Amino acid sequence: MASKRLGLQGKYYIYGEQNVTLSAGGTGLATVTFVETFTNPPAVLVVPLLGGAGVVTATSTTTTQFSLNVVGETGAGSTTVTYVYFAHEKL
Repeated sequence: MASKRLGLQGKYYIYGEQNVTLSAGGTGLATVTFVETFTNPPAVLVVPLLGGAGVVTATSTTTTQFSLNVVGETGAGSTTVTYVYFAHEKL
């Protein structure tokens, strides 16, 4: 479940988790919707899997959502994986 808190310089941040279903090749995509709307698009960090070989990125970030992209996570292929994300209003 996502949560909104007050962060640096009085700016808000939201953190949460998102399940992503991966293909056999370890590729997946999920759209993450923030629990509240940011004033401007935030900076987003997605935490990769411990020991994972894949590349995890946050793209297409808006004030309400972002796309969580996973490529090459072959060790977890054909499974659903949970990723943690952190989004902070830009300072």
